Amino acid sequence: MELVNACLGRIDVYNPKVNAFITVMREAALAQARTLDEEQRAGKLRGPLHGIPIALKDNIDTAGAIVVGKANLHEFAFGGIPRTARLRLTASAFSWKRGTKNNVSVVANLPPDRIKPS
Repeated sequence: MELVNACLGRIDVYNPKVNAFITVMREAALAQARTLDEEQRAGKLRGPLHGIPIALKDNIDTAGAIVVGKANLHEFAFGGIPRTARLRLTASAFSWKRGTKNNVSVVANLPPDRIKPS
């Protein structure tokens, strides 16, 4: 629960600046985190990533994972820079004024000292 809340907090702070997520699945992630915490306390672990929140590109099947959001990507995942109404231009997590070549900024996992606006 604590880790999911931390990730969601980082998304709340940084996503408005970098547009890394097109969907944030807050309620589903929190509900699944509660379930997995209960399972862990009961001694049941589903695998090495049990309870670890992740974000995936929006074209990935997410069955069974605690997904905190779907990451921005180019239309049809062909590459390039997303410039549609739904898929806003992403910014670099290292310089908010620049875009990113691979059009994803994994802000939730960067240490605070690495996230600096230009």
